[in-house]
Amino acid sequence: MTLERMSYHAEYVEGVVIFAIRGELDVYTLPRAREAVLLIIQKGVMRLVFDLSGLEHLDSSAISFFIEVQKKMRAVLGFFALAGASPNVAEIFRVTRVERVLRIFPNVHEAVKVILATPPQQPSK
Repeated sequence: MTLERMSYHAEYVEGVVIFAIRGELDVYTLPRAREAVLLIIQKGVMRLVFDLSGLEHLDSSAISFFIEVQKKMRAVLGFFALAGASPNVAEIFRVTRVERVLRIFPNVHEAVKVILATPPQQPSK
């Protein structure tokens, strides 16, 4: 029997892609998730929420990845947020001060509500 350290699934809910990650997101597991997320962005998704409620651990490569995704979504005038971080993951965000850079919500429902209520961004002239 093999135990996977990380699993993910994506679903489209109310015009938002919810990308749920379970387990550990680190330098070893990140490439698989990164490939899937970049494919989602390439397909033109404009609203993306990471559901972190099943994430037990992350390292600095995961934080860098979230910042990369935010930059890519901003480049296409899209919306991106993190939601449902466990107390352990939320503490890592607090210590690294990443919550000052990324939009982090207590749960997916709140993130989707805010994203859907935000008017689309307009391109700069």
